[in-house]
Amino acid sequence: MKTSLFFISLTCVLAVSFAVKPVNKEHRSTCLKENPISDAVLADLRDAKFADHTDDVKCYVACLMKISGVLKDGAYNVNAALEFFPDDVQSVFKSVFDKCVAQVNDKGATEDCEIAKIMFQCFYDVEPSLLEAGDFF
Repeated sequence: MKTSLFFISLTCVLAVSFAVKPVNKEHRSTCLKENPISDAVLADLRDAKFADHTDDVKCYVACLMKISGVLKDGAYNVNAALEFFPDDVQSVFKSVFDKCVAQVNDKGATEDCEIAKIMFQCFYDVEPSLLEAGDFF
């Protein structure tokens, strides 16, 4: 059983490492204008370090999620998020997204920046390869 789980996890990490759609550079630029953060903070985000940052960081992440269609009107769109991943790993990441959406609901978050913070932290806690593999920030 442990071997099977390891193999599934490894397969997902490798598949995502090569196939995640990057975030559009224009989207990044737009979100940085709206939520100015330093290059050092951006580097932290790329290293999945998020917990101790300001509202601008949460709102920068929310902006990227909104502009890509993943976050809309206080709701995280799992199907839109899955479009960033190849078909063969979507089922694995759907379960991650569902767990994270449940955390958002459990915490009663309704504001986009707070939802983005909870989702980002949950991704890191539940499946760090999701953040490490993509060019999201």
